[in-house]
Amino acid sequence: MLLIFGLATGFLTLAVLVGQIQGKTPGFLRGVLGWLLVLLLGGGTGGLVVAGIAQETAAQQEAVAAATAGFTNPGPTANGDSAGDKKRGSKKGGKRSGSKKGGKRGGSKKGGKKGGKKRGWGRRSRGPVVPLTPERAERIAALKKAGAMLQNRGGLVSQLAFTGPEVTDKHMELLSGLSGTRAMILAAENVTPAGLASLASMTGLVELNLRGTPVNDLVLSHVRGMTKLTSLNLYGTAITDAGMPSLEGLKALKTLILSQTKVTDKGVSSLAGLTSLTRLVLSGTEVGDDGIGQLTGVTGLKQLELLDTRVTDGVVDHLLKFKEAELFRLTRKEGGLTDKGIRRIRLAMPDCVVRFGG
Repeated sequence: MLLIFGLATGFLTLAVLVGQIQGKTPGFLRGVLGWLLVLLLGGGTGGLVVAGIAQETAAQQEAVAAATAGFTNPGPTANGDSAGDKKRGSKKGGKRSGSKKGGKRGGSKKGGKKGGKKRGWGRRSRGPVVPLTPERAERIAALKKAGAMLQNRGGLVSQLAFTGPEVTDKHMELLSGLSGTRAMILAAENVTPAGLASLASMTGLVELNLRGTPVNDLVLSHVRGMTKLTSLNLYGTAITDAGMPSLEGLKALKTLILSQTKVTDKGVSSLAGLTSLTRLVLSGTEVGDDGIGQLTGVTGLKQLELLDTRVTDGVVDHLLKFKEAELFRLTRKEGGLTDKGIRRIRLAMPDCVVRFGG
């Protein structure tokens, strides 16, 4: 309204000013009095215009605030907090402010995710701790007394190592029921295949090293149920082709070491379906060209070790099918793999390292 009055006064001021200049105003308005009137009207016009603009601006701001009030604070929620409080992180459970009762970003004492209390040694949590019951405590104490090296989390023995000539079948009885153990090294030359039957219960193993232990085909059958295994070391054991079918179901295997065993081409055929393999060690076996030819479906193989085997230049065509290979270990000898064969591999697979002995 003030703006309208200001504009009207402005037109009146302009009319008086034009009349004063042209000498058409009434006699009593001519001269000094007329000019004073023009100045007064002009000043009043300016004041009214400024006041009117200010009034309109204030009215617009109030209208905007009223229109947006429903978005920023639409009213109380079921628990008594407004939506605006939730966005800003109120004291009763705001997510961003990190309150004492559950803030996510602020890292509160009772539930903050980012700023929360660090766990022991900075290691990632492995899930809930298995309760250390009297029975489990007795088992762990017996393992330690028997000379085993182990790591446990509560009542769970996660890693275990039994090594040395003093380890016997009696100690193997302590392995029964350790289904939660993830890694084990067993290098015990004085245990018997019968004593190793306890291995069958360790179905949670991910890594198993039996190097230097009298493992035969019967013992290998106890490994059949360890479907979580990703690494298996059978170096120097007494396994033969007859025991190899026990490995067919270990689909998670990535590393398999069969060096210095009695495995031949026939036994290697049991590995054709282990497509997760990335490292296979067959050095010191009777495996030849045909055996490697049965493995070309294991396309992700990166390391293949064939030192002191029966392979010849005939294996080269098979090796070239392992497109992901990074390392071949081969034996160069008369009647076996020749310099010509090795050169073919290096030319066709420049990114693959070829090392040889013999």
